[in-house]
Amino acid sequence: MLLDGVLADLQAPIQRDPAARGWLDVVLSYPGFHALVAHRLIHPLHKAGVPIL
Repeated sequence: MLLDGVLADLQAPIQRDPAARGWLDVVLSYPGFHALVAHRLIHPLHKAGVPIL
């Protein structure tokens, strides 16, 4: 589930942004992608009550 979401988040700018040259470009330089991946990783931990600093 986590990997499926991250892959979908990776494909969205590649399909919709003509400036995106490929997956490596998105991974290295798109802050929105970084925010979504961080949220997908941290939100389940937050829901489980794991303290994160």
